[in-house]
Formats: sequence, C-alpha cells, structure tokens
Amino acid sequence: MGTSRIHLGALALAPGAHQAAWRHRDCDPAGHRDVAFFPHVARTAERGKLDFLFLADLLGPIGADHHSPQAFENTPYGVLEPLTLLAALSTCTEHLGLVATSSTTVNSPYQLARIFGSLDHLSHGRAGWNVVTTPLAVERRVGVTPPRTKEELYGHAREVVDGVLAYWDTWHEKSFPRDRGQGRFVSLDGSRIPDRQGRAYRIDGPLNMPRPPQGRPVIVRAGVSDSGRGLAAEIADVVFTVQPDLAAAKAFYKDIKDRADRAGRDPDTVRVLPGMSPFVAATEREARAGRQLMLDGLDPVVAIGEIRFLTDMDLGPYDLDGPIPDLTPTGDARHSGFLDAVRLIRENNPKMTVRGLLGALSSGRGHPEVTGSPADVADFVEAWVDDEACDGLVIQNPLLPDDLELFVDLVVPELQRRGRFRTAYEAATLRGNLGLAAPVR
Repeated sequence: MGTSRIHLGALALAPGAHQAAWRHRDCDPAGHRDVAFFPHVARTAERGKLDFLFLADLLGPIGADHHSPQAFENTPYGVLEPLTLLAALSTCTEHLGLVATSSTTVNSPYQLARIFGSLDHLSHGRAGWNVVTTPLAVERRVGVTPPRTKEELYGHAREVVDGVLAYWDTWHEKSFPRDRGQGRFVSLDGSRIPDRQGRAYRIDGPLNMPRPPQGRPVIVRAGVSDSGRGLAAEIADVVFTVQPDLAAAKAFYKDIKDRADRAGRDPDTVRVLPGMSPFVAATEREARAGRQLMLDGLDPVVAIGEIRFLTDMDLGPYDLDGPIPDLTPTGDARHSGFLDAVRLIRENNPKMTVRGLLGALSSGRGHPEVTGSPADVADFVEAWVDDEACDGLVIQNPLLPDDLELFVDLVVPELQRRGRFRTAYEAATLRGNLGLAAPVR
C-alpha cells in the first residue's frame, strides 16, 4: 500500500453530474437556486476535508434538443455566476478551496486579476482560477469574437494569463505599510508596475489591491488536447482532465510531468487530478440499485444531443437497441476526452447498444464511473494514485447533495483508515493544502 497523500476536489454540478439528476425522486429541480443549497454542498465538502469545491461555467445554453436543464448542457449551475457564488461560500467555510472557471477569451487580464484577487482576499487565501478558452459561438453573446484557430486561441490565453500574473505580482507583502504616523499608506519600493503591449491587450498600470494572500491564487487548467497540455504544463498548479481508463491516465500523467520539466518547472509542483463519477452506498448491491434508479430517468434525446454537441457525432438516426455505429466526427471535437471515452467503450464492449453507450456516458461524461461499496471506491482511488496515473481525483457526484454526502460519510473515512487522506486540514490556504509553496515575489 502506498503512503502518499491523496488530493480530492468536488465538481459542483447542480443538481448533479448525471444527465437525469433533476428527475430523481430526491431532487428539487430548482433547489440549486435556493440560498441554502450551495452552502450545504460547500460545508459537506469541508466536513470531508476535501481540498476544494470546483464550479464550472458556461455563458449560455448549448442548444440541446430538449426543454430541460440539459438545454444548458446539464448546467443549471450556470444560472448563478460562479465568482459571485464563491464569494458567498467564502463566508460559510474556513478551509475549503474555492475554484471557479473563467475564460481568457471573453475577459481582460485586469478583470481576471481583480476578481480572483478579490476572492483570494475574501477567503483568506483559498481562491483558484480554472483557466479555459471558449471558442464556442454561444460565448460570443458577450460581444467578443474568439480567435479563429486553436493556435491563436491558446496564444491569446497565454497572453492573458501572463498579464494576470503580472498584475498579481505588482505588489509585495510590504507594499502597504498603512503608517498613520508617517501618512504613508502605500510604498512603491519594490513594486513592479505592469507595462507591456501584447497582441490583444495593453497592460499599463498597477492592480488596485494588495498582493493576494496566496501570492497568486491557484491556477487550474482543464483539457486533454496537445495545445491544452502545453499550456497546462507551463502555467497550471492543478491539471483537471478527462481520462477514461487507467492506461490513458498514466500516459497523460507522465506527459504532463515531462512537459512541466521541459518548461523549467519542478514536476512535483503540478498536481494532476482526473475526474471520477462515483455511485457509492454501504454495499455494492445498493450502489448498483442507485445507479439504475438514475438511469431509469435518462432521456435518450437529451443524451444524443449532448454527444452530438461534444463530438459532432450524430447517433439520432440509429436504433437505440442496435449496435454502436463506427462514426467519425465531422468537425473538430469540442471535448476530446469525451471522444476518447466513446472510442474506448466501443472497443471494450463490442456488443453494447446505443442505449448502453448513452447510459455509460450519462454521469461521467468520459470520466470513469465507479459503482460499489466504500472499499470499492477507495480501492479505485488508491490504485490510480499508486500506479502514477494521478495525484488525486475530482469527484463528480451524480446527485447533489446526496451523493457528495455519501462520499464524505463512506469513502473519506475508508481512505483515512488507510492513512491516505487527511483527518485535518494542514494549512490555511488552498496552496498549502495542495502541498504547494507560495510563489516568491
């Protein structure tokens, strides 16, 4: 048995990660907009001593085929702006990291530096920024035209991230003496006033707040494409990724660590955390029954629409109870990890039907799905860490808050008994709990 400490985060997709979560008998379809919903989720994650709560984001519906929450790519959570929500959650938690998605495509470096710097101050050093690019047409509703090619998109993203880092590095810890006697609130000694002209932005002048408590909020990067990996290896503290099986995860883990080394970084300072969707109960039989109950509410029309959106593969014309067709994407797949999962399922389950494929993807969206007892789920987590496939996992619960509560009450104690997960937070900041040092300024 390994001894390395496992890192765990929770992806807060409300009312759950499963496409049919909103139809579950224990779910209030509008409950996620209640003022008490997300604080309960956050406090549950903190009770389990998880590293962070992670909010994804989209700027609008993706045009799915049904009038349901899935018209928002199963993202009713997108109704609430994530930074606003995390600011509220900072007041009802003390240790939990607070990570939000925000796009380099539709935000300026100054905006991003200011909002995530503000969250870091409000939370006393618990903020994280999930850096994403958004080439989707729906994102253009904010009035920004994305770069045309993937190369331009990631070049633009790197420019924005560099600008944000420059703003966060404007001041050091002694830049604000607040000396009443001398009448000296700010000291320019040692300041670094950003002054640069990029292709997209002119960065000129300081950030109008002190240096964030963590020095820099934690940078998270999600994605599996070659360009995405390159960006992650250069800038990310945490890499969130879709890896459908152990072999793929091991290859990805090694690739990210090698790229970080080539970029002049210590690979041990980059945490690789794939996603996992667990159905857990006291016994395997109960867990499987819970999974089946969720599958009973799955709408094939919605599931097919999501696959079409993410992979450009249209399963609509095919018999649900017939074999999975060998389809090739007609364009650039928007979600290459999801596409890899479809390929892997076809290869490993040649007799699986289209309906079976929809069920297999309905919760994890390409992330591995684990169904079983607390020991079964803990075995999976431990095996992936010990086989150098990851440094931990981001839990994508099928139904919130119920399945997060089960994970915290059943799986976390099992990992703690094995000596693999903390029983108390080690630090006051997200960086500290991830085992990462604050950047030197």
